[in-house]
Amino acid sequence: MFAEALAGSMTLADGITVVGTATNAARAFELVRTFRPDVVTLDADVGEADGVDIARELHRTAAPPKIVMVTCVADVDRILQAIWAGALGWVSKESPTATLADVVRGVARGHAWFPPHLLGTVLHAIVAASGGEPPDRTPLAALTPRERQVLRCMLAGLDRGATAQLLGLSLNTVRTHAQSVLAKLHVHSALEAVAVALRVGMRPDTAPAGFRRLGVVEATRAPDIALRSPNTPGGVLTTRRPAPAPASIGVGMLVRWPDPARRGAS
Repeated sequence: MFAEALAGSMTLADGITVVGTATNAARAFELVRTFRPDVVTLDADVGEADGVDIARELHRTAAPPKIVMVTCVADVDRILQAIWAGALGWVSKESPTATLADVVRGVARGHAWFPPHLLGTVLHAIVAASGGEPPDRTPLAALTPRERQVLRCMLAGLDRGATAQLLGLSLNTVRTHAQSVLAKLHVHSALEAVAVALRVGMRPDTAPAGFRRLGVVEATRAPDIALRSPNTPGGVLTTRRPAPAPASIGVGMLVRWPDPARRGAS
């Protein structure tokens, strides 16, 4: 309904001809091949597809259209992903139709437009995320938007179950994305992936209340274990293991202990 309403409004704008609307990725690519539009407006989520992924694929075509993202998302990381995917505009769905029409006309002429109140933050984030190097040379450049979401969940300390619940994915899908992140970053653990992400300026998202986090510690120590034995007074023998000397760990170690109340073993 939003696509149809937007198409109807844009048809009334001076200098703009709407040649088609699509509500899924396959239809979008079909229309672009058929009509070769000058400008394509994309939502951040197109059916089951990611709008930024679609923008990236369109940008790689022989005669790529100019791309304007029209979305309710205002996340700086998503805006950066769209920029690196080739988008020249980012317009909120709350903006007046006249604003979108002006942006579309400007982008068709080769201009770019991003929300003024976010532009400063976006520019600072570009510098921080790139470490002073072009985006295509940063370690995270090879990650897809979904893989970046999974990596940000790692930064937030969420385990795979919580990540799956937060992103609306299956546990197997999260596992596949996580393995892909490790492979693309050339690391062997989530801890190493987190270290790479922090080094290039990625910020952790704040996990919603109620999601289980992995604890962050500076040294590992096995918890005290209470064992029952018929050969000892009272029947309880407590075994204590000394903690090793703290190691130098840049971002801490992600571990998950059982509930302290359940550490005793019968």
